Amino acid sequence: MKKANALLLSLSLALFTARAALGSPLDLQALVDAATAGDSLVLPVGHYGSARIDKALAIRGQGVQTVIDGGGSGRVLALLAADISVENLRVTGSGTDISRKESGIWVDRQADGARIVGVQVDSCLFGIWVDAADESHI
Repeated sequence: MKKANALLLSLSLALFTARAALGSPLDLQALVDAATAGDSLVLPVGHYGSARIDKALAIRGQGVQTVIDGGGSGRVLALLAADISVENLRVTGSGTDISRKESGIWVDRQADGARIVGVQVDSCLFGIWVDAADESHI
């Protein structure tokens, strides 16, 4: 990861951690948006909101204490680009609309090479939905 991005992400995590102490979920989408393709986001223990990942990233948690929660709405994590890795965290709280295929982790058809390892999924309509993406590793 480039030094500027590492510093930006470190500062963002510090601000988000302070916000989480006030009871708000951390803004995972803002971290994803600030990252550059190829970066790794190492998430500390905490409670994060949903995100749409549209570039090659690695997102790593610290086990089930790193929680990404959809709050009962939509897809919790949407993987929308090739070579995204999601590891070592918990995903919970998708929506319940079967016609929209709401799921804990949505792997879109252009998300070839998606890698999902050591992820606990619960309280989701569908756990992990792979929509014709090639070479996914779960």
